[in-house]
Amino acid sequence: MKAIKSIPAITMLVAAVSSFADPLLLDFEDVTANTGYMAVGELYAAKGAHFSEGVFLAGSEKVFGEDIGLGNFYGPGGTTANRGAVNLNTSRNTNGVANLFTITTDHQFNGVFSLIYGGESTVTITAHLVNGSAVSSATGPATALCDASAFVCNWTSLSLDLNGVAASSFDISGTSGKLWFDNISFADAAGNGGGNVPEPTGMALSLAALGALAWSRKRNQ
Repeated sequence: MKAIKSIPAITMLVAAVSSFADPLLLDFEDVTANTGYMAVGELYAAKGAHFSEGVFLAGSEKVFGEDIGLGNFYGPGGTTANRGAVNLNTSRNTNGVANLFTITTDHQFNGVFSLIYGGESTVTITAHLVNGSAVSSATGPATALCDASAFVCNWTSLSLDLNGVAASSFDISGTSGKLWFDNISFADAAGNGGGNVPEPTGMALSLAALGALAWSRKRNQ
């Protein structure tokens, strides 16, 4: 009988566990041949990610053809594997700073923020607390262009492990606007979900555990 009584409590805990967010990956494949450049804006608002003003996706020339695509890149994974990437040259943060854009999350994130990039300058990721204070940063080296046409095919990975420190915004910047970014990811150190974007799962688990405990005690009285 006790086992039967515990079923609702177990169900509550299972529901809480399932609320762990999957890794949030922004691959920017939403751009099409008909759009060329496409403003990011609130395109990923439903996923809990908001981009600062002036951030545009560029369609790859190697995918759409020289007369349609406006992006100067291809890959990763070959000449047809990538449709869109963020072009830093057209991007600025909310304070109007050029060659820098900001991603703000609905909930604080404490896992691993990562991306790939290609272009002619170094890249820096800076994480900020809710109050705007910078808490940590990571910098990656400039990559080599592929040929005289300035096509980008050499993609470099860069990640910033917050090690449990909760951040709410991320600045991505370069020393030159000739940069393209792709596959921006929010995950934990193992590449799984649970880093509180977009679901604040730690709180969900705690509340569910308390609810399950209270229910069990009430039934046993």
